[in-house]
Amino acid sequence: MTAFTRIMVGLYLAIAALPFAVMTLKLPDHEIFGALPRAGIPELSVGGFRSEDYQKAYTVWFESRLGGKGYSIATDNAILYHLFRDTKPGSAVGLGRRGVLFKDEDLAYYNKNGDDLPPQARVDALADKIGALQALLAAHHRALVPLIIPSKTTLYRSDVPPPWTRDLGQPRPSDLQVYDAMKRALDARHIRYVDARALFTAPGVVREQVWGRQGRHWTTYGACLAMHDVMRDYGALAGVATPAYDCLPGREWRPTTHDHFDLWNLLNLWRPPRINQVVPLAQHAAPPPGTATPSVMFVGTSFCWNIMHDATASQRFGEMHMNYYNKTLVAWPVNIHTDVQPRSPAWRAVFLGKDLYVLDLLEVFLLAPDTYVDEFLAEVGGELAHTLGDAPGPAKAP
Repeated sequence: MTAFTRIMVGLYLAIAALPFAVMTLKLPDHEIFGALPRAGIPELSVGGFRSEDYQKAYTVWFESRLGGKGYSIATDNAILYHLFRDTKPGSAVGLGRRGVLFKDEDLAYYNKNGDDLPPQARVDALADKIGALQALLAAHHRALVPLIIPSKTTLYRSDVPPPWTRDLGQPRPSDLQVYDAMKRALDARHIRYVDARALFTAPGVVREQVWGRQGRHWTTYGACLAMHDVMRDYGALAGVATPAYDCLPGREWRPTTHDHFDLWNLLNLWRPPRINQVVPLAQHAAPPPGTATPSVMFVGTSFCWNIMHDATASQRFGEMHMNYYNKTLVAWPVNIHTDVQPRSPAWRAVFLGKDLYVLDLLEVFLLAPDTYVDEFLAEVGGELAHTLGDAPGPAKAP
């Protein structure tokens, strides 16, 4: 064996042993964003060993703690991104034109067609349930305000690269069978709702003020524009006077851990280029003294976080909760998380007495079967119908 061969073999063995050595010595690693939580070490048993379940679980445990994994991932991703302007196949983040980053779920929604889209009966049934609960609450001077939230590919569709675009034409089938179909169904039932997609694509709106190129979610300023219209509808439905919900645009430096940079962080590479350095947000004048502060529950996805942040900054609400995917209840601003336990005494105390419910209708998840929307409408709608009685008729736009 030549000296060169010995050196190469030694180098190979050192590299192969390095992750185990780093894990054993518990050396610090590069942070990985969006990673799954570490797996627990499995319990050894004869049955588990014979079925190989133990071996599989042990492999998952070992790989989840592999030393230097973060550095390895960051290096691999950096080579692919900087040299080839791409992200790894199967990555949750796709690189579009002009450095725009897209979540895989948004890209999938953009390309849905045929049986991947809901039938009209699904749209009509959901609109019926929304209308029934809105009418019921309005009869008791309270409000349910549905809020249509666009997919990022809806706002940045010109930045979706051709390799990720099925030849489905414009408007996309998802526009016709989700967005347009839902609007028609809501309008036909005279349901009041807020259309953030229309707000964000209106003339004069600066797109990057309402949605950053490197973020999955809308900005706090974009959420404020939506809440401005939510408060308008709340006042009309509940028959109450509401103070002006002003949205003065502002900008503020925030750390890169802020959710405005969430897709940027998910690239998990060395020195990813930054497009947005600051976070667009809204500035609020203090409400007039003695202004009523209604209680509110935000029902939906992670898009509710920025709505809730802006609602807090507005000082226009009292008790505030988020019903996150109808699985986790978040008390705000104390930020206490508890499991949602439908029809329990604690659940009834929090869920049934709000003045305002804001129902997040995110395009991407809107008409999938058995979503948080269906669960919330069935559980809260059913309990309120039993408690308050039937509404006199469908909600009418004043």
